[in-house]
Amino acid sequence: MDLDKLRHRFLQFGGWSLLWQYAKMGVLWCGIKALIRCVVSGASVKTAYPSIIQGVEEILVKRYRPILDKRLHEQAGAECGTIQNGVPRIVWCAWLQGIEQAPALVKACIASQKRALPDYEFRFIDRENYRQWTSLPRHVVDKFCKGKIPSALFSDLLRLSLLTKYGGIWMDASVYCSGFGNPDLKNRWERILSSELTLFRYFEPGRKAPVALSNWFIAAVPGQRVLSIVLEMLLAYWQDFDCTVDYYICHLYLVLVLREFPSVFNNMPRANSRTSLLLSKAFAREYSEEDWQKLTAHVSIHKLNYRKEEEALRHPNSYCRYLLNQENDV
Repeated sequence: MDLDKLRHRFLQFGGWSLLWQYAKMGVLWCGIKALIRCVVSGASVKTAYPSIIQGVEEILVKRYRPILDKRLHEQAGAECGTIQNGVPRIVWCAWLQGIEQAPALVKACIASQKRALPDYEFRFIDRENYRQWTSLPRHVVDKFCKGKIPSALFSDLLRLSLLTKYGGIWMDASVYCSGFGNPDLKNRWERILSSELTLFRYFEPGRKAPVALSNWFIAAVPGQRVLSIVLEMLLAYWQDFDCTVDYYICHLYLVLVLREFPSVFNNMPRANSRTSLLLSKAFAREYSEEDWQKLTAHVSIHKLNYRKEEEALRHPNSYCRYLLNQENDV
């Protein structure tokens, strides 16, 4: 990460307010020392981040854990919600600036989603229409409008709120769907639809337990317990804070709450982020029809990075150019 990008992130996450919060949390000096070590050793400043965030996450868990404990106490002995009807056939997708303003790759991804799921209702969310579908507390909306809540974290609140209220499938606008062209892919998708909750998780080869989870794809039944508790915790955080002390706070609380619902966790389909990122990693490489067929025979949902579009298009025969041309030909 270069200094210009670091400065942009610093301002985006709260600027001096962020430093003040880190000082109050007692992690600022630890972070400064880690940054100095990076400068001296010539290492990337990214390596300083874990030194700060470990202490921050311990504080965030301790501070908002009572919300989880209260909900667990309220639900003790209660019947679990039924999933007889499965996940509603609704796809939620957001580009807060408006789909018309989205990069070409994002538009191609959305087109691929609609082509792969023709019998689903697509609901596109932006900053002008989200109030038609859900309501967020006044303090959250005000902080978002003032730039205190970054768009990505506001999107986290939207996806949790919408899925808790309506259920369905949230896919980031940078998710490409290559279709369900064989029985194995179709069966995997049907399992997602029949499950209470599905998140993509990162499974390393040879390991049964995931090492991380993602929130760029979430399928859920209405009123899903894990999502509703995480939403409540995040709303409480934004009641108290005016800056982003942890960019991955949504992931932090998803992991925390899922631990308390082992039946939900254990019944979740094995959707692997590692394989869904393979296309993104090959984005600027020369397109191979044989490799593409092999990949799409095993993976139907691909998480891409629209920020890589410009670089990938420098190659005349890249995978990125292939995807864009494919959508233009439709």
